[in-house]
Amino acid sequence: MDSGYMTQIRERILSAEDGTTFATSDFADITDSETVRQSLNRLVQAGILRRVLRGIFEKPKYSSVLNEFVEVNPDAVAKTLARTYHWTIAPYGIEPMNGIQLGLSLSTGQIKNSFRDDLIKEEHNQIFDTDEKEVSK
Repeated sequence: MDSGYMTQIRERILSAEDGTTFATSDFADITDSETVRQSLNRLVQAGILRRVLRGIFEKPKYSSVLNEFVEVNPDAVAKTLARTYHWTIAPYGIEPMNGIQLGLSLSTGQIKNSFRDDLIKEEHNQIFDTDEKEVSK
């Protein structure tokens, strides 16, 4: 028998579109993190969810053409991680020019280029600290 929390989590997942990715933090408004983790693990065992990474889950999307479940969308996983860790993901290189972010890609199998703003800040701080030490000598 499902607890009230499990029922709420299950209903939220079942009402989402197939292929939707979730983080454990998406259910923080329902109950504490340990109960959320246990509930999500039970939903994985039941086949309702698929674990993508630690703390990241996907409601599987079935393709009737392929007669199997579709692979996880890496963009959706990246956006879920960004939402969870409060990152900003921005494209760089040629990607913004060819419209990939708008869904207008003209090629297939392309490697996406992006960066996280927290890494840029960290690199900037390391460079700044290095420059400051050199100046003081």
